[in-house]
Amino acid sequence: MAQAPSLIGSILERKPGIQSSSSLPRSTGKNGFPAVQHRSKSAFSRGRDDLKKSNLSGRPQHVPKVISASIPPTDVVEQATPQAESNSSDDWRYQIEDENRRKVEDMTEEEREEDRREILDRFGPGVGDILRKAREAREAAQKGSGPSSERKVLRSTFENLPSQRVWIQL
Repeated sequence: MAQAPSLIGSILERKPGIQSSSSLPRSTGKNGFPAVQHRSKSAFSRGRDDLKKSNLSGRPQHVPKVISASIPPTDVVEQATPQAESNSSDDWRYQIEDENRRKVEDMTEEEREEDRREILDRFGPGVGDILRKAREAREAAQKGSGPSSERKVLRSTFENLPSQRVWIQL
């Protein structure tokens, strides 16, 4: 006669001293009752609040330095440190200018014309005047007028853009 399939498989006994953390009750308050959870806040919101309270959000304290992929790593000498932030604010302008110059040199004439059309479509026909005024404001600020006057000129210049408001933090 065929034997009926067994409903009970192997039985494993656990040691009495070991308990999983999920089976342990949550810590209770001073009076023995669990802490009050306001149902008006979602579980995700409570989780964010807990992270803020514990300061374990993992956010970096300083902004990491962005290095272009087109520049070989051997050219990069300095690492992202707070001392690097104190360097001249013009260094990044020169780096971007060199990178842009290399990109334009590598472009064909068709690519250049396509980019010109895209810029004119996006910012309007007066974009050349706006960029010239921005450069003049930057040069005036470097000569001694100060960065606050440069921001004022740039703000008034970029407010005249036709479809978009552009803010540049210098």
